[in-house]
Amino acid sequence: VPLTTAKFVSPGTYTKLSFWFKGTVSGTAPGLRFQLGGGGSVLNYFDINGITSGVEYHPALTTGGTYPTTPITVTEWTKVVVDLTGLQFVSGTIIDQVLTIRVRNSSTHDWMIDDVKFEP
Repeated sequence: VPLTTAKFVSPGTYTKLSFWFKGTVSGTAPGLRFQLGGGGSVLNYFDINGITSGVEYHPALTTGGTYPTTPITVTEWTKVVVDLTGLQFVSGTIIDQVLTIRVRNSSTHDWMIDDVKFEP
């Protein structure tokens, strides 16, 4: 589900994107992927399938590829912090991009995100 109306403002000197996550992803292939920008095989994807409830999570940027299949069970609001220093785009800068949430068809999703913002 793309958040196509939620374009980024310039992060200025901020180097991280953070948000709070709570919920579950399950099923035969419980993939959940976030994408900062438009496609291509560049470092603009991150997966949160390794998240632990209540423990701040720092996912690595990836070039996409195979979705992880680890179920997610996060029963309390948990902060996710993404380091943007290695972020790449096919074209443009961060202000030309949108945050896209990508899911696998064979999974069940019951989750929320809140307080998406840039941080120093």
